[in-house]
Amino acid sequence: MPGDVIQGNITSGGARPNIIHAYAAGDFVVRADSQARLRELRAQVQRCFEAGALATGAKLKVTETGSYKDHVPNRPLGRSYTRAWNALSTKDGKGKIPLDEDVDEIRGRTMASTDQGDISYAMPSLSVGFAIPPGEGGQGPHNPEFAAAAGTRGAYEISLKVGKGLAAVAVDVFTKEGLLEEVKRTWRRDMGMEEKEGVRTRGLLSWWI
Repeated sequence: MPGDVIQGNITSGGARPNIIHAYAAGDFVVRADSQARLRELRAQVQRCFEAGALATGAKLKVTETGSYKDHVPNRPLGRSYTRAWNALSTKDGKGKIPLDEDVDEIRGRTMASTDQGDISYAMPSLSVGFAIPPGEGGQGPHNPEFAAAAGTRGAYEISLKVGKGLAAVAVDVFTKEGLLEEVKRTWRRDMGMEEKEGVRTRGLLSWWI
């Protein structure tokens, strides 16, 4: 299904190409955009492993090493950050975040997973992402070009701008009357403690084996 991600790395594949190995191992990650779908996909992957073991007469051992929940962002905190970011942006409006939350809902989806998701189920949370252009020939994070780009002056400046925006959110929470109560109320609603409204923007949940 759209949003499903299965990633794998063979950590032990044997020592020779022309024999059936007595032992093989790997690390695998399963990701989905909801807890219900993650459970389904995890069960499907488990059955694939079991089928392979059955077909070859091998013994299967699966060790779960952890999982992340999806991230549930707090909209009042997000609006505060948007105001701060846009105030820090250039006068010509380049780089500003659109104020249309429906647009933000679409653009805000991500294929990443993070333990910030677990935090968002325990308390109101805001997980800000920003782009660092990887340079010519770069393909995004997790490659040497991006690592080099992350050390540039431009990357430092945008990171500093993000930090200022987050600091401004903290100032808003402490100084704007009623904001903290709105943040808490929205979080309780999103957690199902109060009547829900709207749609939540999610990152992916992950299951690590």
